[in-house]
Amino acid sequence: MVGIADIARDVGVSMSLVSKVLCGRMGKSSVRPELAQRIHASARDLGYVPNITARALVKRRRNVIGVFFHQYGQPGSGLVETVVCAISNALAKENQSLLLKFFSTETEFAACLENAHRSVMDGVILVGSRLFGSSSAVERLARRELPVASMTTLPLFPGASSFGIDPVEVGRLATLHLIGNGCRRIVHFETSPHSPRGAGCRKAHKEHGLEQDPNLTLSTKGYASNAVPKLLGKLLDSKIEFDGVVASSDTQAAIVMRMLLDAGKRIPEDV
Repeated sequence: MVGIADIARDVGVSMSLVSKVLCGRMGKSSVRPELAQRIHASARDLGYVPNITARALVKRRRNVIGVFFHQYGQPGSGLVETVVCAISNALAKENQSLLLKFFSTETEFAACLENAHRSVMDGVILVGSRLFGSSSAVERLARRELPVASMTTLPLFPGASSFGIDPVEVGRLATLHLIGNGCRRIVHFETSPHSPRGAGCRKAHKEHGLEQDPNLTLSTKGYASNAVPKLLGKLLDSKIEFDGVVASSDTQAAIVMRMLLDAGKRIPEDV
């Protein structure tokens, strides 16, 4: 196995200098750019592979990121797999490992947080639609000097990091897609009155100078699909015309498509 000593011998410099250049820790030292390039070239040509474990010990890092995941989305939709794969791939590019834990109950989530500390991992990513009123528990975790980021629209507590989708833009883009395909009377299944996605839908209509019929906004009171058959059935019986649908979930969309086909509607020709 090629080591720092081999590179130092090949270039004709000290092992200390090679280590500093390859690790990017020059401190107050300096090195000519051309010499640094020779060191990197030698490492590449000799097939040098950094010792990740040794670097972790020096930096007092575990190179492990904990991901605590509340399983959300409809089973079979691939949503959980997509999120986990994206996080895993991003960590792999940084030579980081993933410690994955799933939770379903508040007790399980509390156990995940309680076992999270720097002796095991360097940081925590919280993912899921429900974090069980976790702000205080997560804040206690952050006070342990363990970085925490959550996949939530808003931070779990002041100063916390969060990331996620823009629900307004989701509704806007979905509606713009239908408008771009010629739809002018679009049904929108809204999870709650004045929801962000609903605001995005209205924004898209306004951008194209289209009036939005209030009869085509159907409130499902959440992402559940059990209200869809009744709402859509009533709309179909009313004979109110529509030519597009924005659903709030894959399951809702599947129910809508089945009901439209049963009603003799063609997809996508009619709706």
